[in-house]
Amino acid sequence: MRLSIDVGGTFTDILLTSSGGWAEAFKASTTYPDPIEGIVAGLELAAASRGFSVEKLLGETESLFHSTTRAINAVVTGNVARTALLVTQGHPDILLIREGGRTDPFNYKVSYPPGYISRALTFEIPERVCADGRIHKAFDEAAALRVIERLKAEPSLIDLSVEGAQVVSPTVLKPNQRVRMALAEGKRPIRFSAGVAWASFELAKAGPQYRAGIEFFDAEAEAVQKFCDSKKKKT
Repeated sequence: MRLSIDVGGTFTDILLTSSGGWAEAFKASTTYPDPIEGIVAGLELAAASRGFSVEKLLGETESLFHSTTRAINAVVTGNVARTALLVTQGHPDILLIREGGRTDPFNYKVSYPPGYISRALTFEIPERVCADGRIHKAFDEAAALRVIERLKAEPSLIDLSVEGAQVVSPTVLKPNQRVRMALAEGKRPIRFSAGVAWASFELAKAGPQYRAGIEFFDAEAEAVQKFCDSKKKKT
């Protein structure tokens, strides 16, 4: 007997299958903050249908498959702490190349919404798994640990990448507006895309202006951090 568990945002689904070809599905409510309670409730339903206890059901289970959408739900809704993405080398745009993010996918005048995770917080890790499950290139655990240590040691990098900065502009700025920005640094300015998180109108001595909070989308974090550090030294 095989047992499959899928924990979704609303429901937890349990599927029992056998080599003989029969299958039964059961559904329980997903529980927060501990999803295990919902899983146990689903297992109790599955066990009762067979006249088993949960212990006997699990004892006769030859293989168990578990999946969940909790992580991607948190990222999509933004209901998550500051998050970095460690992804297979060569695929840093996995969350940026998308069609489902637009409300009208056939209207190409509509901009994509902001990326789920900042490009500056996306890190590529050497590894590759083939479509048939074979390991083409082993996971580089040392590389992943280096990234984790870097994030722990450089909290300012995370703050800068995710929270962005404030800007003042005579041009109208509105929330959710996408803009292109440039930081003058030597002969080669740092250019990147950004989104307006919030904006307010001000009457300054020099005239009307807009103050806005900007979130960086695809800035090179190291270059921006170097720029900020150079300005701190001058002040």
